[in-house]
Amino acid sequence: MTETQMLQRVVAILTQAREMADLYGEDRERDDLDSQGELIGELIAELLEFDAVTPASSDSQDVADAVARSIQSRMILMAGCFSAAFARLAIYHDRCDADASSAEVLRRMVIEWERQDDETT
Repeated sequence: MTETQMLQRVVAILTQAREMADLYGEDRERDDLDSQGELIGELIAELLEFDAVTPASSDSQDVADAVARSIQSRMILMAGCFSAAFARLAIYHDRCDADASSAEVLRRMVIEWERQDDETT
């Protein structure tokens, strides 16, 4: 998964969370929160797929090391993308851009990241 693809997934998760917050307001039940985890669950499941892991040998330690490296790099990418998205939202918030809703900021982020990805490829 590329950085841009991960950023798109993160924005989708954040957008879904915002929509759920609007839908349920302050009176959300714990069961309601569990129902919004579909996109998060899909992302985690994808991050834990090991089809592309190629250990140096069939030795159990080599296999474990290859899986650990794969998980670590994917989780670092995911955490970095969530951090970047939060930082961007915080910047817009701090600027008090009254014309931009959080949903609009998220859309702008995806467009900007896609453009940057296109420029580097």
